[in-house]
Formats: sequence, C-alpha cells, structure tokens
Amino acid sequence: MQLALLRRKAGRLGPAVEALRRAVAVSPDDEGTASLLGSYLNEAGQAAETERLLAPYADRKDAALDTLVARGAALAQLGRTREARASFDRAVAADPSRALTLVQRATVETMAHDDAGARADLEAAVARDDRLALAHHTLGLLAARRGDEAEAERRFRRALALDAGNYDAMLNLGSLLARRGRRSEAQPFLARFAAGAPPSVYAREIARARAWLGTTSGLERDTARTRND
Repeated sequence: MQLALLRRKAGRLGPAVEALRRAVAVSPDDEGTASLLGSYLNEAGQAAETERLLAPYADRKDAALDTLVARGAALAQLGRTREARASFDRAVAADPSRALTLVQRATVETMAHDDAGARADLEAAVARDDRLALAHHTLGLLAARRGDEAEAERRFRRALALDAGNYDAMLNLGSLLARRGRRSEAQPFLARFAAGAPPSVYAREIARARAWLGTTSGLERDTARTRND
C-alpha cells in the first residue's frame, strides 16, 4: 500500500490503482487497502468497480468509516442517491465529529434536492472546521438558489480565500458579480477562470466566460452553476 500512496502523491493515479488492485488480490480481507482502492477508483471515474469491490465490506455491521465514505461516493457517481445517502448516514453515525463526511453527505443531499438537509450539514461542518472550501462554496450555491445573493457572494469569496484554484467558486463569484452589474469586479475572476480552468471539464463555461469578457454581457443572464466531482 505504501508504494501506491507514493505513486498517488506523485500524481500517478493509474499506477497507484494497479498497485492497490494487486494488494487486494493478495490480501482480500484487508479492508483498509480495499477502501483506499475504492477512493482512487472513484477519482478515476470507475465508480462501478468501487461498488462491486466495497459492497461486501459495507454489508458488515462494523464496516470501516473509509469504506462507507468511498462506497457512498461511488453510489452518488452512479446516480443511486438514496443508497449513497444511507452509506453517508452510517459514516456520520460512526464518527459525527468528521466535518468532511458531513460535506460529502451534503453533496448527495443537494443531488436529491434536499436543500435544508444539505444546508444543515454544511453549517455543522464549517462550525467544526471553517477551512473547508467545498463547504463554503456549496453554501454559496444554496444561498444563490434561495435568492440570498449577499450570502452567496460571501461564501464564494470565502471558498476562494481558502482555495485560490477553486474554478467553480471562481466562475460562480464572477457570474454573480456580473449579473449584479459589478463588471469591474467580475472581470478578474472570469478572466482567471477562462485562462486556467481545464477545457476537458469546463468547455462550455469557458466559452461563456470568454464571450462575456469580449462583450461584457454574456454571463449576466446565467444562473450559478452547481458541479460535485
């Protein structure tokens, strides 16, 4: 497992996955290695394999927290939100103090259109750890959805202060400022987004940002965008 961690740290996700597959094949009862493999598979977009791998471990009453989290994330990727929520419910029950698990459950709750549940989890998460950029960004999206643009702006700014490379927060803050007619404030955020966001993920949004930067009007009609990778 140490070799897999070193390869992942070096940015080599594929070799790390292969190393963990071999380790699981040798020691199938090692739940920790299996859950780590599941989290890497999720990152590689192979949620179906994660679900097959972790289901037997998750069926145990004493399933490890990391197993429940990785399986919940896989189920969410597969669109099985009810099962994903149940897996995260178990994870939160196993360790209520873990703020990141609350954020992950909130992501599933937003997918299920449970904004009240998501907001409660996110506020609890930032009360425990105010440095979670994803929590602030998602709270901003929820605020924008209910029409509280001042709160949305505050949350997007906080997310960017914590994670300057958060392209979702960059885009949503710039779009919000543009819609409110604050063009000079919107311009640097949208310019950074258009210049740095990966086209493989944000092609449509980059095109819109560039159009706005060229016309100063293209994004003012857009609504805040939600993305949970």
